Amino acid sequence: MMTLLMNLSLYALFIIFLTYRVKKARKGYDIAYTAVFLTFATVLAAYEGASIPVMLLGVALFEDFALSFSSAFEYLFFLFSMIYIYAFVATVAFVAQAVLLGLLAHVRPSAKPSSGKSLKTELRRDIVQVCAGVVIVLAFWFLSGTLAKSFVILLVLIGYLVGSYAVSSKKGKVSRFFLSLERKGAEFGQGAKWLAIGALVPIAFLSANNAVPVLVAIFIGDALATIVGLRYRIRLGYNRKKSAAGTLVYFISSAAISFFFVGIAAIPIAAIAAIIESLPKHIDDNIDTSVVVTLIIGLASWIG
Repeated sequence: MMTLLMNLSLYALFIIFLTYRVKKARKGYDIAYTAVFLTFATVLAAYEGASIPVMLLGVALFEDFALSFSSAFEYLFFLFSMIYIYAFVATVAFVAQAVLLGLLAHVRPSAKPSSGKSLKTELRRDIVQVCAGVVIVLAFWFLSGTLAKSFVILLVLIGYLVGSYAVSSKKGKVSRFFLSLERKGAEFGQGAKWLAIGALVPIAFLSANNAVPVLVAIFIGDALATIVGLRYRIRLGYNRKKSAAGTLVYFISSAAISFFFVGIAAIPIAAIAAIIESLPKHIDDNIDTSVVVTLIIGLASWIG
């Protein structure tokens, strides 16, 4: 009876919140687009034998979180719902899945691409990215798997909050710093959003140790590859936008750091990640590398 009452209350919260969002119809909110991710969330929760209303409410809440709140009601509703469902019901992987799907429901694939690169901007971006990667690796080294995963989720959410503040206060120091990391002509925060989503993929579907090689690749390997590639411009034959030196550094750095978490398996994982990153494509490196490598690691773990 208690389980039934909790599920009914969660469905009620979900319907109330979704009705509020549709009625408000804030710019950037597309109910049809959101419905795709809510459907996928339902299937995923059913497959995992998890709570469907928790997943649905989580996806709706985190999509709204990504859009940024504009009223006290939204902040209070979000906090109340988080305490209600995640403090008592969900695992960290389940939370990560809800955050991932919610953020994906917010990000649109038609985002405006950048029109140019500045050496100073690229170096600044990559240094920040490497520093974030080092912090994440240290978290997995010193904390338990659950705490480390929760730490990454928290970093993603804090990043979105800080980004929302930067957008609303464009003359502030925080905003100026974020703008200094943006490529010419790019949508504000576009790269950071895809990096955050890429980080959530292994957190949501892999064990803690198996998630580390993916995180190392997209944070540290990718950034170091760009730094070295800007210095040594020996282009790959199949992709003139990538350098051989950058790809090599991507592989070496990813394999060397990941070795301490997954042993010799770090070598083939890093090689696959480096190859994927070097291929000519129109998808963001942070998301395609994360998804493909996570699928491969997950499949390998399932097989044996």
